[in-house]
Amino acid sequence: MKILIKITKNILEKSKNCNPKYCEVTKNCAIALAIIDILPDVEVSFVEIYVPYSYEIEKCIRIPIPIEATKFIREFDRLKDFPEKRMLMPEFSFEIEVPIEIIEKIGISDVYKILSESKTLELVSI
Repeated sequence: MKILIKITKNILEKSKNCNPKYCEVTKNCAIALAIIDILPDVEVSFVEIYVPYSYEIEKCIRIPIPIEATKFIREFDRLKDFPEKRMLMPEFSFEIEVPIEIIEKIGISDVYKILSESKTLELVSI
């Protein structure tokens, strides 16, 4: 299932104080906060979204982050000492392919409900 993730002004406001160390996995960055409705335990790195199936990161399902989102993360992280400038960043969106294992774990009817009510997630294709 392909999902559009929207980094809105509201998400930029909520995540403005995110301050991960270099290459650290985080739960409070803009991307993590944008997808929390559908993946509440998600963690995000510079290159991947980690969906836990256990407490060991090696046992997570990994969803690659597209290059345009990596560029967004780079700019967002560069502004870590200037949270007010993070809020001035433009809204941004990108697509990810959510593996079937995740959809099955959540339940397809719940996925559709979450996507229909979300301000930061949108169904692109099944």
